[in-house]
Amino acid sequence: MVIQVEKWVQAGNCLAHFNGETYFIKGAIPNELVRIEIIKKTNKYTLARVQEVLEPSVQRIPTDCEVFPLCGGCSFRHISYENERKVKLENFLEDGQRNQIPYSKSSIQFFFGSELHYRNNFQVHTQDKKIGFFSDMSNKVISLPPHGCKNLNVKLNEILMNTKNIEISKKWRILDFPYPYDKQIGYFSYRGRKFQIPKNGFFQVNTNLLEVWLDEIINQVPSDKKILELFCGSGLISLFLAEKSKFLLGIEVDPSSVKFAKHNVKENQITNVNFLVKNLYTQKLEENSWDLVFANPPRNGLGSLVLEWIKQQRPKQIIYSSCNYQTLNHDLKKILNLGYKLRKVSIFDFFPRTPYFETLVKLEV
Repeated sequence: MVIQVEKWVQAGNCLAHFNGETYFIKGAIPNELVRIEIIKKTNKYTLARVQEVLEPSVQRIPTDCEVFPLCGGCSFRHISYENERKVKLENFLEDGQRNQIPYSKSSIQFFFGSELHYRNNFQVHTQDKKIGFFSDMSNKVISLPPHGCKNLNVKLNEILMNTKNIEISKKWRILDFPYPYDKQIGYFSYRGRKFQIPKNGFFQVNTNLLEVWLDEIINQVPSDKKILELFCGSGLISLFLAEKSKFLLGIEVDPSSVKFAKHNVKENQITNVNFLVKNLYTQKLEENSWDLVFANPPRNGLGSLVLEWIKQQRPKQIIYSSCNYQTLNHDLKKILNLGYKLRKVSIFDFFPRTPYFETLVKLEV
């Protein structure tokens, strides 16, 4: 069917309406006339992708990937990276406005690097002798382009193009060196600290911006404070926050990650840090007095128990890093209603060509 595109919305899609129905379209640009194919229908909306552009936008550029927009990995390979960043910022501000978050566009720092070859890991799938990534809303594998994925580190593409490596593992990561991360522990070194990650452990995918993000977090933390770190993983941020704290307690749900966190602080001769295993979505935090709370939750956000704890304990400062601006804004609305003020907002585009990015906010009561 042919449809007129209206505006950008979340997830890298564009909004359109036809015969009273709502459409979210991948691969479109506002004001274009496009022919679409349906990906998925629900009672409230229809997901679709562009099949043919009949009236293109002046912002449209030739895609640099043979499998876009079929592959589910990217959303923005049809516009410039400069325009992509503008779309992300506007979506962020629009969602903030819906939640009554008093963002100031001019004061938001937006950190970014290269949009190519930034990603330090991959997990591919195989199907009918094909190697690649899933299509949107599907378990159908889209074969990789001849030269690999433009998001991946060049060395990872070399690994990916050798089928013998895929026989060893479908999950590879490159930090201090390339390794199959479902079979081996990983090693990362930065600013004189050495860090280990468990098998299948979480690690930020954009190593190029990781150092900028870490430095920004460290610079925002005042010295000589008692710090509570929520969703601490294997303790990467803990290693650096410990330098500025009287004492730091890290909390994480995964026992393996906590085991590695304890190993990491011990190996780096850090003595003012401890870690606990706790599910912050189902187990209440203890009543205690902390000068600063640093939180880096998964896409679900802080959760009701942490928000209730903040309401009761009112730590003086909160630093919140989020990979999902919608749950971030949902949480911030509740925190700001407790009397906290936004002091700083920074965006880190960890995931170019996708709709995702990291946001770092600092709040004070």
